[in-house]
Amino acid sequence: MVTRFANGVTNLVENFMDVPHTSFVHRGWFRNPTRKRVPSTVKRHAGRVRMTYHQEEDALTGLGRLFNPRGLPLVHTDEFIVPNVTRVDYQWGDSGFAINSQCTPIGPTDTLVYTAISYRLPVDVPGAWVGRALTPLVRWYTRQVIQQDVRIMETQRQGLKGGPGGGVYSSTEADLHHADIEAYRRWLREGAHGPGPEDAERDVVFWV
Repeated sequence: MVTRFANGVTNLVENFMDVPHTSFVHRGWFRNPTRKRVPSTVKRHAGRVRMTYHQEEDALTGLGRLFNPRGLPLVHTDEFIVPNVTRVDYQWGDSGFAINSQCTPIGPTDTLVYTAISYRLPVDVPGAWVGRALTPLVRWYTRQVIQQDVRIMETQRQGLKGGPGGGVYSSTEADLHHADIEAYRRWLREGAHGPGPEDAERDVVFWV
């Protein structure tokens, strides 16, 4: 799928990797607020920012339930790959899905995002035809969720342009991956001289 967003690459990449926003922006469609503490690890290494969410009991809504009928523990990782690619993985045993996004800037605050989704249903779902039959539903569902992100990212852009401080961020621990992503992208914009941002690994906590 190809989608135009009224926002820049760094903000979009952060959005695609940000779990807390899903319980608000995609409430009922993807995840509902549970007020759970989610410890996470952010690793910056070799042109990648990888987030590992330690949330084995996370319960998704919508189509997410289809992938985990047996209640298996979740393995969830989000990754940014320089200069403009993200990969989001949700895995339950032998089933799960991966969302790959490439963000191509077409202006200072406008971006085309190319999205590819692959999924594997649980082994106890009979027949490969089920997966193929679900393709139109998955495409429709994903389009609805993406359009919710389109609206919220446009709202963010308007707030940054018109708000106090001229779009200067005041970050918290929850924005650590944004800072890592921007460190790589700033290094690239300045000519990619030297080894780039040094490797780092830190633990953070989100509330979802």
